[in-house]
Amino acid sequence: MELKSAMISKDFKKRPDSIRVKRKIVLPDCSLNEIDIVKNSSTGTLQGGYEAKVKEEYESNKLEAVVEGQNDSKKEVLKRKSTRIKSRKTRNLITKKIGELRSDNSVKTRSRKWTKIPDSGNESYAALPKRKHSAKIAFKKDTSPIDPIAQKVMQAAATSRKMLGAHVSVAGGLEQGFYNALSIGCRSFAFFVRNQRSWNSPPMKAEVVQAFRETAQKLKFPMDQIVVHGSYLINGGSCDMEILARARACMLDECKRCEQLGIIYYNIHPGSTAGKCTREECIKTIAATLNYVIDHTEYITILIETMAGQGNTIGGKFEELQQIINLVINKKRVGVCLDTCHIFAAGYDIRSEDRYKETFSEFENTIGLQYLRAFHINDSMGDLGSKLDRHANIGKGKLKLAAFRNLIADQRFDGLPMILETPEGDYAEEMIRLYHSLNSKPLKEYKKDIRSFFPPI
Repeated sequence: MELKSAMISKDFKKRPDSIRVKRKIVLPDCSLNEIDIVKNSSTGTLQGGYEAKVKEEYESNKLEAVVEGQNDSKKEVLKRKSTRIKSRKTRNLITKKIGELRSDNSVKTRSRKWTKIPDSGNESYAALPKRKHSAKIAFKKDTSPIDPIAQKVMQAAATSRKMLGAHVSVAGGLEQGFYNALSIGCRSFAFFVRNQRSWNSPPMKAEVVQAFRETAQKLKFPMDQIVVHGSYLINGGSCDMEILARARACMLDECKRCEQLGIIYYNIHPGSTAGKCTREECIKTIAATLNYVIDHTEYITILIETMAGQGNTIGGKFEELQQIINLVINKKRVGVCLDTCHIFAAGYDIRSEDRYKETFSEFENTIGLQYLRAFHINDSMGDLGSKLDRHANIGKGKLKLAAFRNLIADQRFDGLPMILETPEGDYAEEMIRLYHSLNSKPLKEYKKDIRSFFPPI
């Protein structure tokens, strides 16, 4: 009897060109009719080499033993033409064999965790995150590069020069941030370049950097509309030397990663006294941290974020940011990211036209509008001056839509990245609401499904 044999690699990895399901696989109609494996009759498992001289036959789900050679007690030859294989090792063997036989790589995946990126060829796949809100939506398989909801956002933004975007997920690869942003119509976006809640992170691989840069070039996405958010662990103003050393090392690592990717802006929370030093000492330490990072990098611009003034944090007053900037040696590489929720909670009102003008007039006189490089667009759960750092969805907090209407109408901020950091919700809907904030429609109409304002595409 002439028998076939098959091999399986122990380090078999899940890939898009292989069949992968949890419990069973379905063999496609191809030239693979019989698959041979070795089965040890004493243990009932495949042998270590996985070299088979076993055939399986598909008849009422039973195995038919056929004795071969002299080692009857150790090996048995089984024949079964089956379309359902339950053994994990057998399943892996089959998928490996199919991949070898099908040279055209046309075996389709049954898994929902892999999807083909449009217009990128058969070899370009990306792992998709779970869909929690629209910021994490990635391209679906076999769809156009522009999602219908993204087209609606683009229609709303047609007459605006505001660069609205959102903080997006980069699960599946840093380059996935571009697709997640474009899928909801973002003109700008932010992301974490590494784990934001861990001190240690492995260095970026060359292929990760290359994929990010190639995607940016392919999509022609402007790099000055990307803002990397710094780790939440960093306290550049700590008086504890051990904590300060770790904070500076982490900040420097993140800034170097930004430069590897070609990113211009890096946004960070200033720091906190932690109740262990004066605010003046903390401000000097923050400035020293910025000088240290700037000295050890080439071109990255560090954006200090306005804070709500909660607890011992620095940055709740414009004067504190101005003091930090004054102590930075290379002022061309420092700027400010203004968070609408934070400044409102810190006591700066922007709801009426008069209050809006007063607030930004104070910002210009204290810090200077030339340092304002980016915005975080958030409504506030806390009242004016509450020092409560709690973001709310646009139009559903204490700021209301009127405050954002003033901001969208201000032509001085055209071209600056405006990043949404609102809680779980629909970023696309909120961007449409912002773009339409200049309309005369009452606020109650915007509480309806915003997609109904546009005809289906």
